[in-house]
Amino acid sequence: MPIVDVALLPEHAPKSQVESHTLIVVDVLRATTTIAAAFHAGARTILPVRDVDHARHIANALHNSFLCGERDGLPPAGFKLGNSPLEYTSDVVQGQDLILTTTNGTRALSMLDRARTVLIGSIVNRGAVCDYAEGTDTTIICAGTYQQVSADDCFAAGLMVDRLIQLGAQPTESAQLIADATNHAIDQHGSIHEALRATVHGKRLIELGMDRDIEYASRVDLLDVVPVYDVPSHRITAG
Repeated sequence: MPIVDVALLPEHAPKSQVESHTLIVVDVLRATTTIAAAFHAGARTILPVRDVDHARHIANALHNSFLCGERDGLPPAGFKLGNSPLEYTSDVVQGQDLILTTTNGTRALSMLDRARTVLIGSIVNRGAVCDYAEGTDTTIICAGTYQQVSADDCFAAGLMVDRLIQLGAQPTESAQLIADATNHAIDQHGSIHEALRATVHGKRLIELGMDRDIEYASRVDLLDVVPVYDVPSHRITAG
């Protein structure tokens, strides 16, 4: 029986799991939600980059690509798109190659250079990603926020654990705890949306006027897309 585990930060993922498990990277507010939205809208590839200066350097060399992302929730100067999934519509990104740098999500991906299979997961594509991972040992890796454990990522991970259990996976004790805590938080707040709004990261986005992004990110199984990160090429494509 395959197992499912959760790493609350990329640093917490055991080397043996990084090298052998199917990895699902989660940064639900908002990088992995935005990546899923971009591919749903027809983006061709996404190149995740860890820092802003490197992203600008690559964009100067790749003249037909879009520079996208955020720092502290807002797009840096000169970026065509920020990190809101609502910006990534088909009329803007269809057929385009995107260069994306974010505070937490692209950092997490940069730490997985020994990985075999890396999927990009969020609440909006939970079902598609979990179905893709069905039958394999899986570790869900939460990106965190400023290298701290982030409740919003844990909620997304908990929903994925529930789905993978339905598909026959055996949760580790820590994964089951995350799933139980997620279900308790959703019950306590009345909805996934309200649970995400109550997190530190959610409150920060509300302050920035981005509550619509949180509402979008809370929609379970909205998108039937599986972004796959190819470690050797450092590019994400639709699986």
